[in-house]
Amino acid sequence: MAEDHPDRRAISWLRRLSGLPVSAQRAALAVLALWNPTTADRARRLLASDSDRGSILDHPPHLVVLSAGDAHPMPDTGADARIGRKVGAWRIKRIIGKGGMGTVYLASRDDGTYDRDVALKYIRSELASPQLQAAFQKERNALAALNHRDIVPILDGGLDDDGAPWFVMPLIDGAPIDAWCDGHQLAIRDRIGVFVLLCDALAYAHKRGVLHQDIKASAVLVTADGHPKLLDFGLADMTHARDDPAPDTQARHLAFSADYAAPELLRGGGPSTAIDIHALGVLLYRLICGRWPSTASPLHASLSAVIEKEATPPSRLALHLSAAESAHRGMPTAEGLGRLLSGDLDCIAMKCIAHDPEERYPTVDALRDDLQRWLEKRPISLRTQTGYRAKRFLQRNAVPAGAASAILVAALATGVAVMWQQAQAAHESELSSRVDQIFSQALGSAALSRAGDLPMSSSQLLDRTEANVRRHSAKDSPDVLARGLSILARSQADTGNYAKAEALALESRRLGDDTALQFAFNQATLARLHNLRAEHAKAEQASLVGLDRLRFGLSRQDRLAAIQLRMQLAIAQSGKGRPQEAMASLNAAIRDAAALDSPPGRLALAQMLILRGSWYRQRLMLSASEQDLTQAITYAEGIEPRIVDDARESLMRTVRASRKPGREARALAMANDLLESRRQTLGEDHPETGVAWGELAFLQMHNENTADAEASVQRASDILLATVGDRHPAYARILMARSHLLTSAGKLEDAIAQTEIALDILQDRYGDTHERTLEARFLLASQYWWRSSTDPDAWEIAISTMESTIDTYIRKNGEVSATHRMAYASMLSGAGRMQEAEREIKQARQDATHQYGSGSQEMLHIRLTECMLLVANGTDGARVERELDQLIEDVGRVDSLYARAILVTAYLEKAKWLRPNDVIAARETLLKARDVAVKANQPSWISDLDQQLERLEQ
Repeated sequence: MAEDHPDRRAISWLRRLSGLPVSAQRAALAVLALWNPTTADRARRLLASDSDRGSILDHPPHLVVLSAGDAHPMPDTGADARIGRKVGAWRIKRIIGKGGMGTVYLASRDDGTYDRDVALKYIRSELASPQLQAAFQKERNALAALNHRDIVPILDGGLDDDGAPWFVMPLIDGAPIDAWCDGHQLAIRDRIGVFVLLCDALAYAHKRGVLHQDIKASAVLVTADGHPKLLDFGLADMTHARDDPAPDTQARHLAFSADYAAPELLRGGGPSTAIDIHALGVLLYRLICGRWPSTASPLHASLSAVIEKEATPPSRLALHLSAAESAHRGMPTAEGLGRLLSGDLDCIAMKCIAHDPEERYPTVDALRDDLQRWLEKRPISLRTQTGYRAKRFLQRNAVPAGAASAILVAALATGVAVMWQQAQAAHESELSSRVDQIFSQALGSAALSRAGDLPMSSSQLLDRTEANVRRHSAKDSPDVLARGLSILARSQADTGNYAKAEALALESRRLGDDTALQFAFNQATLARLHNLRAEHAKAEQASLVGLDRLRFGLSRQDRLAAIQLRMQLAIAQSGKGRPQEAMASLNAAIRDAAALDSPPGRLALAQMLILRGSWYRQRLMLSASEQDLTQAITYAEGIEPRIVDDARESLMRTVRASRKPGREARALAMANDLLESRRQTLGEDHPETGVAWGELAFLQMHNENTADAEASVQRASDILLATVGDRHPAYARILMARSHLLTSAGKLEDAIAQTEIALDILQDRYGDTHERTLEARFLLASQYWWRSSTDPDAWEIAISTMESTIDTYIRKNGEVSATHRMAYASMLSGAGRMQEAEREIKQARQDATHQYGSGSQEMLHIRLTECMLLVANGTDGARVERELDQLIEDVGRVDSLYARAILVTAYLEKAKWLRPNDVIAARETLLKARDVAVKANQPSWISDLDQQLERLEQ
């Protein structure tokens, strides 16, 4: 333990005092002065230096609480020596606020690349130890790697000339979560909804090995769209070097807020997930009842050792709220609020703040799941008392009754529900047994060795099976035939015979209409068929009707059917351009599927992880996407190969978008494996096999295998036209593949015609905001741009299409890929709109930094575009040559097809710049580019360069 130096004691007291009212500070200092006047005097002086009580840094331990819209920024007094100083690429403008960990400045970019105001934080000089510096360097990369919509990223950081750590974060236009909820007078359900989003962000970081360790209200800013933005990830723990056997405990205590701190943290314990969960619990108290968990005064807590006493439940603390405080939480009286919080929310909040870390929730996911269950009026994991689940069932289904009747119904419901569930289970078991017998007679026992093992490639076998099922079930009840036809409907859907599948499902629904479970399974089949046909409005309606019939379902089979329906509902909502609703439906279904420890539950979970992985990819959260898709493969492997193939198809797209080294070869290998598997499991003529041919074609084009790509596109087209027709989105994707090939062949008019047909199909089926629709619009904008070389009017179409598509993509997903911004910048430059082009390329550089990393190939691409702008602007020749030569040197060290394409283009741009003054040097540059093209085995590049060389000789 570090020596108990007076300054360290004073710093420790500053941490305790800073969260108290002024009157309490004075009283505490007076008590401290009685037994240690030196420490009291030093603490008083430190406290006086933290004078911005009304600033955005309300609590000195806070590291970076920043709001671009803050009404009370600290004025620039000119007293700080850092003002005006350049740190890294940033120029410090003024002080925003001061806190226990240091000072926050407003800074701006000062290296000529782009204009942007940021928050730049300096760690307090008393804490700038060698351990802190080492920890800061070690943690910075891990923190910068976090890529989540609701986590405010670190943009930059380092050590200045004096060895003081600093870091840069964006300015956030938002308010602390408690103030935001109060200001908007959010009801408890809405507050829990915002809190669940916060849990999602923290769980994302925990899964990547990054802890927060200083969660508090001021570290969570809620923006205008209702999303909580979590600041300061891991920074509080930087004062504790994880490899240091003797951490500086006093310094580390300054880095967190005592009111939110777990008991083990106050005792000097090391970082842990449990510390974050405790802080979440305290924050939950603040949101739902506006009070701290313990009724002890802050002054008493700061003058005493940690006292392990039972916290007060939120429902009891709520009784002390004023009428206004209750109204801010959607309840007219404190008593009503107390009743709302009692039970589940009391249990959840107190579980978080248990004194023993082992008694808290083990993960943030577990906490989030219980809160989501409360929102959905489902039983939480912490309560298993007799009658509790029946009570939640009644609440969830809003049984109308008076107060006296409700008590009676609740008392009877437990016994009735148990008896009814037992009867349903017995009927379900008998029904399943009889259906199994019939299928065994029809197919032979080998066909039923495991679920999904029917030979789906044989429509003849399915037809014979249907005839046998009808014959053998004639003597049974209609329920038996309904179940058999329902199974066959799903099997026909898997073969791609959608019309037959729908007919069987509708017949099964008519036969089993009085059985809620059978009806629900048929609705799930119908919803799936509608989604496969991109009839998303019909799919949504079918899903909702099925869920409504299942509202009283309690059995495992009922839960499985509800999961399938929610999954189809999420697909439909996404297809209709409502991604937030889709994700909420999907997350609820994922949580339910994870609780079903059975092969059907794991298969459902795998399917939904595929959907969520795709959703993450659209929002450029590529690591999260790959994690979900890999997990889906793990769940489905050995159970259902077709679901494994679906996961591989989506994972292949994520890999292709990731820009990781070797991605081209890995994605191409995955495409070939996918095609082979689909041909084996589904047959040569299945529509999903056609989709696999199309995906292979895109990878072949990316690798310049034009002949192979053309053959793959033709095969995909033949299959899809024969199975789903020429107005299906899957066929639209093949039209886009053909459009790419036509563009490469120089047949631009034909290419544009194909893209426009594809866009019309996608807009008709998916709407204007779907990922595929936007992808087609981006392609069309680029094609009009290329057409402008012969048609000047095409410029305006290209620019307006690209601009509107980028705006739509950002509104839907939060941001757009840096590659699309680069294309837009090039268009603006070609149109002579240089200032707008420069603005876009600066934004692209910023986006690429957090989307792909500062050392990514995308960043090399941005540098290439910047060089092209320099040439177009007629910039000083020395600078142009210097920038191009440095780019050529840097990109030459990267071994990928993408990098070689950048290198060839850079050589071409340099030759273009050299040609007016030095033809010999220009020719040598083109020959270097040709060498790269030959080594890359790219005939089209070689041909283009040969033409350039011929023109140079003329």
